[in-house]
Amino acid sequence: PNRCWTPASELSNLHISDNNQGDILPHSTQPRQPAAALPPEHRAERHATGGLRLADWSISAVAAGFMAVLVSYAGPLAIFYQAAQAAHMSNAMFASWVWGISIGAALAGIFLSWKLRIPVITAWSAPGTALLITLFPAMPVSEAVGAYLTAALILLCIGVTGQFDRLMARIPKGVASGMMAGILLPFGLNAFKSIGSLPLLGCGMIAAYLVFKRLLPRYCIVLLLISGALLAWAGGHTHFAGITLELATPHFIAPTWSW
Repeated sequence: PNRCWTPASELSNLHISDNNQGDILPHSTQPRQPAAALPPEHRAERHATGGLRLADWSISAVAAGFMAVLVSYAGPLAIFYQAAQAAHMSNAMFASWVWGISIGAALAGIFLSWKLRIPVITAWSAPGTALLITLFPAMPVSEAVGAYLTAALILLCIGVTGQFDRLMARIPKGVASGMMAGILLPFGLNAFKSIGSLPLLGCGMIAAYLVFKRLLPRYCIVLLLISGALLAWAGGHTHFAGITLELATPHFIAPTWSW
């Protein structure tokens, strides 16, 4: 999903959208009042709590954050699951993968939101994960970890040096869009291939997407997830007998690089 930075002067009309899944955050986010403009008692309270006060929390803010997290799990997590299947990962290894991306995104979002005093959500790279589906199982998981670390280091260097805008200006939009389409198109076509083996589930989810995208675009992905679960249950494709609740155990994978 594409995210945008909003200047502090425009935070009163903050409106974040992922361009495909509808709006995530409402227009109700208000800018933080400068500390110098606060009464002395509020200024001391903000200083004592590290810059945050109880009044900064609201039901709408919590609901918006919960919806953003729910959408991120409802969509990209399915791609991670397919990538894990393509790599022939065990259930324990896949649980460790989900644990890592969840904890990492949570800690990064908390730190950046606290430090910058603006709502920041670190999203998973759904296109990058979709690319892994085509690379597994020919590429070992350890090499995929090394590739992720290399990509993260390159992105960090680009961000620290402030060359992101200049670099993106040199890449034609058509090329970037074509690369994205090349990665996601095969993944999207698999939805239609499932109609042959699971007609009720395939046709039902396509119909649900068209209806929810038209009537409730903000909650489309979440409602689509619920619809898919109900259709799978109605068709007898759910197997809850083997599900057990237990804490995920992180597994360390040493990165490797090939040249």
